[in-house]
Amino acid sequence: MVHTDRRLAAVRDAGKVVIEVLDIGFRPAKEQTAHEEQELEEDPRYGPCLEALRSVMGEFDSVEVNEYPEAPSARQLIAERRFNNELLCSLSILYRAEGTGQILVGVETANGTIHPVQGEDLEMSPLQVGRYVAQAELAILVAELGSCAEALDYWIKKDQNLTYDQDKGKYMYESDSKSPLASSWHTTRGVTKQAVSNNANSASNSLHKRSEDSDPWI
Repeated sequence: MVHTDRRLAAVRDAGKVVIEVLDIGFRPAKEQTAHEEQELEEDPRYGPCLEALRSVMGEFDSVEVNEYPEAPSARQLIAERRFNNELLCSLSILYRAEGTGQILVGVETANGTIHPVQGEDLEMSPLQVGRYVAQAELAILVAELGSCAEALDYWIKKDQNLTYDQDKGKYMYESDSKSPLASSWHTTRGVTKQAVSNNANSASNSLHKRSEDSDPWI
């Protein structure tokens, strides 16, 4: 099993891509029935929009574009983030010629798959996407640790700003990523600083012990 921080990084990166996808939107094809005579990719409006979506999804991972005989007026784009052949997070977009779309983010946790972002023609702000990503991060931690208190204290206190560098092909921590709330989190929680520290350290130890991931960043 890979280290949980990699799952957290994957869902954050997926959230960034979802924001970019929503910014691009889903343009209707110039001729919505033209796909019966020509490829959708050749449509002057649909084609460039499809390519733009493919490009931003490529920031997450390699993109597979599928078409289905039963739905000739749509294309499905799929990207999956894996590490050591273990699925961390998937991102799927269905883009239809009439200018509608569907987004689905799947995140793997210790207790199964969750979908923090899903739905038709989503109109979400970056803030909403960020909230859904934060909820998914906490769900990943709670599923792994089995303790809400440890999960929350680890999430706030520990440096988790891990991102995937596609050029280098590995995960890296960003510098100066400590939460500004970390120093006063015990006050917010209404407990001692030591209690929060103990929870965060216990969570960190548990996550490392349960992981078979031997990459040197750990």
